[in-house]
Amino acid sequence: MMNLTEKQAEVFEFIKTSLIDSHNTPSVREIARKFQVSTRCMQERIGALEKKGYIARAYLGGRYKLVGYDLHLKRTRRVH
Repeated sequence: MMNLTEKQAEVFEFIKTSLIDSHNTPSVREIARKFQVSTRCMQERIGALEKKGYIARAYLGGRYKLVGYDLHLKRTRRVH
């Protein structure tokens, strides 16, 4: 996987923490509200996370799922 920028890493950590805490990932709107940016800006950041292989779009409800993330171990595994 490719390296993340500081802002991308913050978004990824927020998504990961939300998944651990509530067993669900936040919507784009919820993430944008958290970081006080437009949904368009957040879509671009999330798009970069998708392109780099950290998350994948889950088409049900517009939520995201983490790629290679083990919820029980609370860590990221390398995806081949």
